[in-house]
Amino acid sequence: MLNIENIDELIGVISFSGRDDAAAPKVFTASNELMRLGIAGISDVINRDGIVTVDIADLHSLFLDAGMTMMVSAIASGADRAKVATETAIASLLLEGADMISVRRLLISITSTSSLKLKEVVAVIKCVKPTADEDALIVTCTAVNESMGDDLRVTVFTLGLSASLGAQPCE
Repeated sequence: MLNIENIDELIGVISFSGRDDAAAPKVFTASNELMRLGIAGISDVINRDGIVTVDIADLHSLFLDAGMTMMVSAIASGADRAKVATETAIASLLLEGADMISVRRLLISITSTSSLKLKEVVAVIKCVKPTADEDALIVTCTAVNESMGDDLRVTVFTLGLSASLGAQPCE
């Protein structure tokens, strides 16, 4: 049994149940892409200009003693890109079994070009807010990345999930 009390950071990939016969390189490629998106979601809000920004101190206080954290990210384009990206991220297999109602802190990172509309930021928040505790601290930030074209990326970090989430004994 893993003693999580002595771990500062643990990155894990949730089991793709029912997909045991999936090719390992394909699974690891998908995991690496998800990790890349998560890192981009954080680094973009620190390093790029945005409408609403946070700095390292803001992130530190948000993540400090947060407990188990999960990250989901999705990219969409088109007329409803904000809603589609957010719904896709939240519905991700990585949140399967997560008790979002107990989440006390959320970080929402929205990355798009300078064409990002306020109504898109509001759409993302409206989509995420009902999934969290009514008193949850929700920090939303944006980043401008002109190389994204028509794409909009939503990255959601859920902080303070139950430590037992997804934990299963090894077989």
